[in-house]
Amino acid sequence: MRIFLAIFLAAILVFIAVQAYNLRQQSADFSAKTVELNAEASALKTENQEYQRNIEYYGQPENLGKEALKYNRKKPGEQLYILVPPQGSTTPAGHN
Repeated sequence: MRIFLAIFLAAILVFIAVQAYNLRQQSADFSAKTVELNAEASALKTENQEYQRNIEYYGQPENLGKEALKYNRKKPGEQLYILVPPQGSTTPAGHN
C-alpha cells in the first residue's frame, strides 16, 4: 500500500511540475507578445498623429490650394491655359 501511495504522490508531483512548466512557458510567450503589441500600438499611435496633422493641414482651403497647384490642378472658377511654344522655337517665347 505504501508503494502505491508513493507512486501516486510521485505521479501527482510530476503532473504539477509539468503544469507549472507549461504555465511558465505560456507566461513567457504572453510577455513577448505584449512587448510586440505595445511596439505596434506605439507605431500606430505615431501614424495616427501624422494623419491628424494631415487632416488639419488639408482642412484649410489655402493649404489645399497649394497642394492642388503642385499637381497642376486648378481652383474652382479658374481657367486653365496651356502655353505651347511656336513651331521650331527651342526657347520660351520672349526669351530670344
